[in-house]
Amino acid sequence: MGGQRREVTVLFADLHGFTSWAETREPEEVMDVLNSALEKAVGILLENGATLDKFLGDAILAIFNAPFDQPDHADQALICAQKINFLKSPVPELRFGIGINTGVAVVGNIGTYKATNYTVLGDIVNIAKRLEEITNPGQVILGSRTHDLASLEIPRVSIGQVKLRGRQTLINAYELLFENVHDG
Repeated sequence: MGGQRREVTVLFADLHGFTSWAETREPEEVMDVLNSALEKAVGILLENGATLDKFLGDAILAIFNAPFDQPDHADQALICAQKINFLKSPVPELRFGIGINTGVAVVGNIGTYKATNYTVLGDIVNIAKRLEEITNPGQVILGSRTHDLASLEIPRVSIGQVKLRGRQTLINAYELLFENVHDG
C-alpha cells in the first residue's frame, strides 16, 4: 500500500448523453454500446503510453507519466484526446467530453491487502474531473499546467478563467483545437 509523489497528467473522459440514452434501452444494448465506445478509447490511450486507472460507469480515468517516466506526458494526453474526439461512436449522439490536468499527485496502490487498485490521488484529479464537467460533447478542456508543458504544435486556445463546481478559486483553462487527426 502507499504511493509516490510525482508530476502526472490526468485525463478524464466521460461519454456525454449516455445516461439519458441508456434510460430507454435494454441493459444488453447499453453494455454493448458502452463496451464498444470504451474499447476504442482505451485502445488509443494504451497505444500512447497511458495507464488506465479505472472505469467509472461511462467514464475513463487515465494517467500519463506513471508508473513509468514519460517525458512528453502532456503531449501524449492531448494527442489521445484529439484521437478520441474523432472516434466514430456506435451511437452518433454519444461523444466524449474530456478534461485534462497536470500537476503533482500521489500514484500507487490504494485499498486493503485483499483488494488493491493502482490509482492517482490529489487535487489535480478533481480539477480534471471538474474540467470535463464543463465540456460539451466532443470538447476537450485542459488546465494551465498541461497547457504550459504541451508542445506549441498542438493547437489550443485560452477560454479564460473558469469557475469549477466545488472550488473557490478560478482556474485558467484552455480548449484543445482539432486539426488533421484521425482515429488510425
